[in-house]
Amino acid sequence: MTDPAPGTIVLLSSVLGRYSATAQCLLDLDRPTGSRVLWQAGGLNIPANRNDISGDFVGDWLLMIDDDHTFQPDLLRRLLHHFADDRVDIVVPVVLMKVPGLLTSIATAPAEPDQWPLPLLTLTNQRGLQSVHAAATAVMLIRRRVFERVVPPWFEHHPRGYGHDHYFCLKARAAGCGVYCDFDVSVGHITPIAIWPVRDNSGQWRPNLQTLLPGDQAYTRELTRIAAEGLMPRFELG
Repeated sequence: MTDPAPGTIVLLSSVLGRYSATAQCLLDLDRPTGSRVLWQAGGLNIPANRNDISGDFVGDWLLMIDDDHTFQPDLLRRLLHHFADDRVDIVVPVVLMKVPGLLTSIATAPAEPDQWPLPLLTLTNQRGLQSVHAAATAVMLIRRRVFERVVPPWFEHHPRGYGHDHYFCLKARAAGCGVYCDFDVSVGHITPIAIWPVRDNSGQWRPNLQTLLPGDQAYTRELTRIAAEGLMPRFELG
C-alpha cells in the first residue's frame, strides 16, 4: 500500500511540557512520510489558537491533539484509514470525560433545537465507525476541505454557550461535512489525582483516589499564572 498523503499533526499545549506522557506519545506516533509535526503552546484563548493552526497548516489533513491525552503509536494510521470513505471529513477516537463512568465527549442530537448543553453519549456497546452529532477536539482528524467549506472563524464559542469544538462540528455538518467517531479506537484522558490510604469498615487499609478536575480553583490559578496570554511560539518537532 502506498503511504497516505502527508498532513500536519499539532499538539496544542496550554502549558508547554506539562504532560510529558502526551509529548512522548506524540514523538512515538506513526505518521505518513512528509507529515509536519508541531507543538504549539498558547494562552487561555483556545479557539484563537485553533484558528491560528487551521489557517496555515500544511498537507491534506490536520490532526489536533490536546496535551492531556495518551494514545498508541497507530492512532493516526487508524483514523486516516477512514478517509478512504469520502463521506468522512472529521473523525475522532473515543474520549471519556474526566468524571467517573463511561460518559464520552461526543454530543448526541438534542431533543429540542435550542437545547443546551448538548447531551453527551455514554458508552454501551457501540462499535466501529459511526456518524455522530458533534465531538470534542481532544483528538480530532480533519480534512482540508472542511476549512474550505466552513467560513472562518472556524472555532468560536456559540452565543448560546456551545463549546467551540462542538460548535465547529455543527458548522461542518451544516456545510455538508461528515463527522464520525471510530468506537474501536480510544485514547486516555489524563487528569491529576490525589491518592491516600484510608481504612474500610473492617479496619483494613485501602487506597482512596480523588480526581482533581481542571475546573478546580487551584488548577485554574496555576494555569492562569503559568500560561501566557494570546498566542505563543510554535515548535517544529520534525
